[in-house]
Amino acid sequence: MDRKLNTILAKKIAKVASSKESKNPKGKFSLKRTSNVPLLVHLHYIQFMDRLTKEATRLAQRDGSSTVMKKHLLEARESTLKLFRG
Repeated sequence: MDRKLNTILAKKIAKVASSKESKNPKGKFSLKRTSNVPLLVHLHYIQFMDRLTKEATRLAQRDGSSTVMKKHLLEARESTLKLFRG
């Protein structure tokens, strides 16, 4: 089950990272909540994505890279998921 969830999450992260449609004109991602998503779930999602991006950025800087690559996201995903498992 965890392996399937990790695969799905990795695909979604890669899709969001490479998607230009999800960006607004200022280049930031839109985090608008749809009406059918509970507020608490949405807030957890925002917190998860924030920690994931910060950790991936930290890993990229540690490697001396100026951009966040897929390998940084995958490494960051593992540590971030450990924090969010209930």
